[in-house]
Amino acid sequence: MRILIATDGSDFSKAAIEKCCRIITKPEETAVKIVSVYQVVVPLDIHTASIEYSQELEDATRRQAE
Repeated sequence: MRILIATDGSDFSKAAIEKCCRIITKPEETAVKIVSVYQVVVPLDIHTASIEYSQELEDATRRQAE
């Protein structure tokens, strides 16, 4: 069996992963891939936000997804 789980780090995603682990009956015959996604954060006022600040937001969001 092959299982793909998409997660956004929410409690619902964590619950889905836990449920998946509980229903696997033959772990040796099962491949599980977990994909984490993130949304690039764009400051509300792009004219006053620095490039560095925007990059820090994106980096933080990326680390959270990892």
